[in-house]
Amino acid sequence: MGQERPGAQPLGGGAPGQMPPISGGGTGGSGAPRLGVLIVAGVIVLALVAGLLFVVLRPKGGETVDPGGDPTHPQPTAQPSETDAEGGNGGEQSGEIDCMAGNQTAVSVRPGEDNQTAGVVFRIPEEFVFRPETSYFPYLNDIAARLTTPGEGDQFGVVVGGLPTEAGFQNQEQASKDLFECLTTSMDSDSGFTGFDVQDTTEQQVGSVPGYATEGIASYKDSKKLWTVHTLDSGTEGIWTVVITIEPVDDPAASKKLDETLDSVRA
Repeated sequence: MGQERPGAQPLGGGAPGQMPPISGGGTGGSGAPRLGVLIVAGVIVLALVAGLLFVVLRPKGGETVDPGGDPTHPQPTAQPSETDAEGGNGGEQSGEIDCMAGNQTAVSVRPGEDNQTAGVVFRIPEEFVFRPETSYFPYLNDIAARLTTPGEGDQFGVVVGGLPTEAGFQNQEQASKDLFECLTTSMDSDSGFTGFDVQDTTEQQVGSVPGYATEGIASYKDSKKLWTVHTLDSGTEGIWTVVITIEPVDDPAASKKLDETLDSVRA
């Protein structure tokens, strides 16, 4: 402000660009004002100013200008509609799943007694005394996990926790299967794990709580294990109850022990 612009000098005595004074009489002559020239000059000046403002203020290439927003971070042109995905027990999941959305917090577990987490009560056999690291289950909240190693046999056990639906697991049935993607990414490569053979999802009641179950055979260098992922209604909006059992393939004794825990589950 206050600075002079080329081509728009201020009017004053003898200032460059000043029009001659209007004469007191007469209808022409070299001293008569020329309104046409004034109008044309004004239009030219306005055009120059408008062009300068356009060059200075126009958005740079690739920017999206959103009034009141940040022009350096383009805004989405469209938001997903409610019909893009269906929630509840049927339909498709919406968006990608987040396998790191859990709080990974371990809750206290008392083997041989009733325990509670993620909306269910359950009982773990007394010999299940080994607690795995919660980092193996980064997608779960409030994790209760116990394993056992019977003599020289393979470990087997159970994991109970809450699964946040906002992490892409809105559909309860599909979540049971999608969790194998998370299990695969959290497996320790040093264990010789090579992958899962995931089976179809079925409706399956765990104790007194209805839900869905998906089985997957995990292949390791020297052995195989059966992982079963159950997704149950926790009774709390935004959370599914997840019960995972791990056992050697074709081991009736291990299956019987795990059935004790599954049969004890209640809301």
